[in-house]
Amino acid sequence: PTLHTESERLLYKEALKLFHEYETAFETLHEDEAKIRHLAEDMMPKMVAVITNDAEKLAHIIGEEEEQLKATMDEEIAIAEIELVVISVIGVIAGVAIAWFLGGALSNPIISMTAAMRKISDGELETDVPGHGRGDEIGEMSAAVQVFKVNALEVRRLEAEQKENERLAAEEKRRMMNEM
Repeated sequence: PTLHTESERLLYKEALKLFHEYETAFETLHEDEAKIRHLAEDMMPKMVAVITNDAEKLAHIIGEEEEQLKATMDEEIAIAEIELVVISVIGVIAGVAIAWFLGGALSNPIISMTAAMRKISDGELETDVPGHGRGDEIGEMSAAVQVFKVNALEVRRLEAEQKENERLAAEEKRRMMNEM
């Protein structure tokens, strides 16, 4: 074009400069669009495939860990149940043994005490009273039975002494009667 004035030439230069800038921006935009298309159409599906594959592997690993953890927990629960049964059985056996021991420790002295009391009440005052010197209730029972035994022996002695006095008195009475 024929440019006649200086302002036309300046406008033309400015337009050319703007056109080149537009052309450069358009080329840059076209290149960026190609890169975006390449990323969206080529790279993203590949990355999605990699991410999906990794997620599936992770889910598989988590599933295996979960199964292993469940198996471990099942084993530990089974062991705990067995331990609980064993402890319970030991507890029952210990309880029975303690009851048997305490039953024998309590009932045997009471049975012996009862037999001694029966003999003393039947008049066998020479019977030994078991449980002397014990610091428990059996020892207290033994002391009480011993008091009954001692009192019964004293009554017997007093009765024998009274009979002897009566016999002596009767003999004295006969002797006096004979003298008369």
